[in-house]
Amino acid sequence: MTRLHDPQLRGFASDNYAGVHPEVLTALADANEGHQIAYGGDVYTEQLQAVMKQHFGERTETFPVFNGTGANVTALTAMMPRWGAVIATKTAHIHSDEGGAPERISGLKILTVDTPDGKLTPELIDHEAWGWGDEHRAQPLAVSITQTTELGTLYSIDEIKAITSHAHEKGMTVHMDGARIANAAAALGVSVRTVQRRLRRFQQLGTAGLVDERLLKGTRRSVDPRWDEACLGVLEEFTNASTPSQQTVIRRANEAFLAAVPDGVAPSRTVAYERVRELDHGRYTFGEAKQRRSVAKRPQGVLGQLKPTRPGEYVLLDGYKLDVFAMEPVTMRWVNTELTVAMDLFDRSIKGLRLRPVAAKSADVAGVLFQALTPQRWGSGTEAPSGPYAGVPEHLVLGSVGVLPDTIVIDHGKVYTCEHTLSVCRRLGISVQPAIPNKPTDKPALERFFKSLRLSLLDKLTGYKGPNIFARGHDVERGAFYYVNELEQLIREWVGDVYHRKAHQGLVDPRLPHVELSPTLHRARAGAVATDPPLRR
Repeated sequence: MTRLHDPQLRGFASDNYAGVHPEVLTALADANEGHQIAYGGDVYTEQLQAVMKQHFGERTETFPVFNGTGANVTALTAMMPRWGAVIATKTAHIHSDEGGAPERISGLKILTVDTPDGKLTPELIDHEAWGWGDEHRAQPLAVSITQTTELGTLYSIDEIKAITSHAHEKGMTVHMDGARIANAAAALGVSVRTVQRRLRRFQQLGTAGLVDERLLKGTRRSVDPRWDEACLGVLEEFTNASTPSQQTVIRRANEAFLAAVPDGVAPSRTVAYERVRELDHGRYTFGEAKQRRSVAKRPQGVLGQLKPTRPGEYVLLDGYKLDVFAMEPVTMRWVNTELTVAMDLFDRSIKGLRLRPVAAKSADVAGVLFQALTPQRWGSGTEAPSGPYAGVPEHLVLGSVGVLPDTIVIDHGKVYTCEHTLSVCRRLGISVQPAIPNKPTDKPALERFFKSLRLSLLDKLTGYKGPNIFARGHDVERGAFYYVNELEQLIREWVGDVYHRKAHQGLVDPRLPHVELSPTLHRARAGAVATDPPLRR
């Protein structure tokens, strides 16, 4: 065959420009002789697995692919579902040099960030690390870095630790495009002896041998405790302020620390970022401002949890601004609506609900309580069953009167704490237990009901406006179609036909802990147990 190129020429745009090393060709020719089991069952693939485990640990699994694009697509596909997103730089190979393969084949979304040197930082990651739980946005589930980068820059070991720690705290995994990782290892000066020492500790102690022993110390001598105090003071200042950047907090902490301790030594940039994340744990200074304020208002001390033992022991009452515009029948204009709901915490069944234009009134709360005492029709059609009642199954039910709830759990809204509502409870002998302010987890089952209602019904209706202003479409109020009473009837039918019949995670019988029950089945089992005759010896 005639050679068509000049073998003396060299190209540096890609390592794919270079030919195969002569030793590789010789090895391929030797392996090509004779027969071996195909599809990964040959001795050479087995040897490859052993070599890679020797370098990267016994848990390593190796999957040979055609090229770097195939490796990246395979790895990212295994790391996240199709609604996931990966955060990367705009110069990342997966974004600019792979022909859209990750998004086309894996079905994921690449969220890019502008960087001056092709390197990500925890602060740059936060530009796109948001929107979890928003069904309209691809969920950021991974961070991708290239070592070395497409611009020739290099991540230090400390920088990689900072990125991985930051990503893991936010529930994201980290992907490394290591096409040039050998160059990075040489530049970082990691010796073979260090690799062997770490591998030996891993073989002796397992994953515990990979833990940095410095992290096991009781104190952090690298950070002055007075700097921690200054940083905590700065974090507290942002409780009711707008969300800052980590860089701003570090700068203000350094200023406060040096003003109090002129001869003090502030931590390095990398250590400061890591320490700020540790001090901010549970404060959400760099998260949503509403969540930050809610956490700051939590009372101190151990908080209990309601554990009902029978139906009717605890009934949760709360309101929800509905995510759908409705029509007002008199003025024929669209209006916002508020749904008031009563739920039995024992079996999570709905005992009463009322939909009110604009905002709920105290009369609506009293009406929902009255519904809990009378048979309600849930579901569509005339054959839809009535009930169930609130109360203990073994109590007697006469006519249309049900047993009263023992305790209702309410929040601190005026419609729940007003004299009208409280007087009704006093007249009926119902205890009132206020929930902890700014803590929706005191009524988690009811909060989950509202989410299920939105995801299962409301977002299918015309006039749906989304859970917040950021999810709202353009002029969606013009799609308002249902009258308020029609919308309430739709919700009642959904409760009876879907919610009461759907199995709930965590709603189980102690004797069948692995079987998830629906509210209807759970109440039926409770009634059967209450009426079972005692066993005789």
